[in-house]
Amino acid sequence: MAAARLVPRALIYSFQNDAARELLQSKSSSGMPDKVVVRLLKAIHLNGENPLFTKVEERPAETQQVGRWWTLWPMENHLRIKGYVRADCKRVGIFVNDRLVKLVNSVPRPNDSQDRRVFRFNMRAELLSRLPRKTVIGVGSEVGYLKHRNGGLTFRDERLSGDATLFKLLDDNYFLTKKGRIQRRLDHDESWKVTALSAYTTFRDYFETAFGYKPFIICGTLLGYHREADFIAHDDDMDVAYFSKCTNPRDIKKELGTIVFRMLRDGYDIKLARKSGFFKPSIGDFSFDVFPMWSDRNCLWMMNTTRQRSGPELILPVQTARFRDVEVYVPNDIERYIESEYGPNWRVPDPGYRAVGEPGTSEYLSQSCLSKDDIRALYEEVKQLSAERQDVGRLSIAELDIDTLAEV
Repeated sequence: MAAARLVPRALIYSFQNDAARELLQSKSSSGMPDKVVVRLLKAIHLNGENPLFTKVEERPAETQQVGRWWTLWPMENHLRIKGYVRADCKRVGIFVNDRLVKLVNSVPRPNDSQDRRVFRFNMRAELLSRLPRKTVIGVGSEVGYLKHRNGGLTFRDERLSGDATLFKLLDDNYFLTKKGRIQRRLDHDESWKVTALSAYTTFRDYFETAFGYKPFIICGTLLGYHREADFIAHDDDMDVAYFSKCTNPRDIKKELGTIVFRMLRDGYDIKLARKSGFFKPSIGDFSFDVFPMWSDRNCLWMMNTTRQRSGPELILPVQTARFRDVEVYVPNDIERYIESEYGPNWRVPDPGYRAVGEPGTSEYLSQSCLSKDDIRALYEEVKQLSAERQDVGRLSIAELDIDTLAEV
């Protein structure tokens, strides 16, 4: 790529809109085709109106490369963007045709001698189908630009071609979720909120009766309840947990299997997560995450989160509260839990938030996940029960064909 083309885009990817505009309008960019200049100026204008875009007031002496990224195709309709950045780069921006579409927080890279940080973002099938017909992807940050492993600033692939509705949807109050899907902002989707809390009410009553646990809202749902008295606009699901009587991951796994089977027997469809330490029941057409939480080694543990260095009193006794005029269960000490999970700046919204586990947390939590053998055995039990009854729920696994898994 010619230097004249590299510099304006590098400035855009460094969140330096004004500098990029000045360069494009100067003689320095005279060697660029007019259509490229027009396209980049349009992207600068759109980024300037984008609430995700942070204007860099103090321009560095020179635009710097702060990291590198690359792309993988785990499946034909699933693009994964990964990379590393230097220590002062706390988040990166994902650009589609030079327009910022997503902020992703970076996390420390374990045992890295240069204290570099890493990031990851998945573009799922639904999002890929919405891309422009000719798509160019880039990655940048407020402290500098990143280069793709191919040596340039951008990545192109013939598979990056959709129906060109992405930008229209983003302008119509949709956003890209942390899971790489596209969803309407919850502050513009009243029906989602009503449906979510109706599903929670049904689940709450059933679960407490069936298992003796009071399912409480947790994670982003709890944060929204406490901080905004509503769901967070950029949240993409509802999170619920139950505090188990079990005190080690092996017993948690056994209890999880028992709960899932009972719910399937009682007619609820259940989807297991890819890391099967939690599950997603369907109440009508609405599904949500349900996590076991437990106390062990003077910590609280829950899948897909950091450990909480606290005892059960952070959660128990579970309290009753009103959320959008619906009765919900909440942890005993809400603010202390939230600060432990999200840090002292929890009052400031962070669309790119990602939980970071302490060393050893992931290894410990993995012991609470159902293994492939566990899932095969569960599948066979459900299959046998389904042959006898017509009202048994359906078991599935995220991103996997459970029938194929059962045959392995």
